[in-house]
Amino acid sequence: MRYHRAVVALIVVLLSACSVRQEMTLSRSGAGQATVSVELHRVLVEYLADLSGFTGGSMQIFDLAALEERFAAEPGVELLSATVPNAHQLRLRVRFADIARVFDAQSGVVREVFTFSEDGEQRRLQIRLTPHSVRALMGFSPASDSMLADILLPPVDQPMREADYVDYLAWALEEYQRQTPIATIIRNAAIRVEIEPEGRIVSQRGGRTEGNRVIFEIPVVQLLTVRDALEYSLTFR
Repeated sequence: MRYHRAVVALIVVLLSACSVRQEMTLSRSGAGQATVSVELHRVLVEYLADLSGFTGGSMQIFDLAALEERFAAEPGVELLSATVPNAHQLRLRVRFADIARVFDAQSGVVREVFTFSEDGEQRRLQIRLTPHSVRALMGFSPASDSMLADILLPPVDQPMREADYVDYLAWALEEYQRQTPIATIIRNAAIRVEIEPEGRIVSQRGGRTEGNRVIFEIPVVQLLTVRDALEYSLTFR
């Protein structure tokens, strides 16, 4: 079974960014929309440019044409809009007809990351991230093959604690430091996901509830150094 490339490419963008905010609505039928705002920090932009041999403003980080092509080829997921306000920012708006179908179209450890299930009147969305699934997701970078995984992830045979990994990246990127310490930039990098389900929230795991929304905030360094599993879930009816 082939991978659902458009969705995997979007996940890669989320994993490799310094700041992500995603707002999603989810109906009882599994349909919904998501708005995603991605911003890469100057340090990562400059580092990627140096690795790729680009100079000045010639580097294209977000390939909108490739992203649009991938979404157009996939049933059940529609890219409503995609814009690049500047070289290090990306704005996406996506609509899906059945989130369970989106997840089922994936394969291997990637497929195991997401589940959407029904139990009577209740609906449950679950996200489970392991070291293997994070690396598998990162390996599908549309712009640079597995380069992002090689850059951002600790060696497979040398797992690191969060503090050690922050120190490692701060050392590797020290030449790009200006006023803000590299370690501070790394610790502040986070993914924020807000989900507003149709109906009443029954329970959630790993986040917090605000009104009829559940907010999950995941530090990127925690994601990239996960040893066992990170689990998040939302149950509504």
